[in-house]
Amino acid sequence: MEVVVITLLALVALSGAVIGRWWTLMIPLVLWPVYFLGLAQDWWGYGMGDGWQFGAAAIIVVSLISVAVGIALRSVVQSHIPRFSR
Repeated sequence: MEVVVITLLALVALSGAVIGRWWTLMIPLVLWPVYFLGLAQDWWGYGMGDGWQFGAAAIIVVSLISVAVGIALRSVVQSHIPRFSR
């Protein structure tokens, strides 16, 4: 399951840089609860262990920070690209 979590974290972080809109901060707020709901319902994985809520909170915070950093990086890069007018 660690591979899935790392892959999802990378995709969430990349979404901030690729999309570059502030509404992408909603992606982790939807993705991770659905992921943990699937674990709890045995849709995938082997369920949740003790203290899962602390892991869920930590992964949501890390995801939100990574999305915000991706959005900020895209903003900085776009501000340095010259725009030509006709």
